[in-house]
Amino acid sequence: MNDIVGIRVLNSKARWIGFLTYGRVFDSTDESELRAAVEAALPGFGVDSAVEVHVCNSLQELHSCPYFYEGLLSFAWDPIPFGDRYEVA
Repeated sequence: MNDIVGIRVLNSKARWIGFLTYGRVFDSTDESELRAAVEAALPGFGVDSAVEVHVCNSLQELHSCPYFYEGLLSFAWDPIPFGDRYEVA
C-alpha cells in the first residue's frame, strides 16, 4: 500500500502543501531518503522555505488538498516505472 505516498509540507507562511509521489523509490521502510529528495525538489515547486516535511501515514491526510483527486488519478493511469521504463535524471 506504499506504492504511492502523500507528503505534507509546512511552509514558512504556516500553510500546509500536499504532494503525491512514489513511495518505494529509495527504501520500502526508511522514509529519510524520500524526505530528503522531496526537500531538495521543493524550490522547483515554489516552496523556498519548508519548515516541516512529513510523510503521511495514509493518502487520506491529503484528501482536502486542491487537485488531490486529479493527482491520484494521474498516478493510477500510469503504473510505477520499473527497469528500462524508469528514467534516471
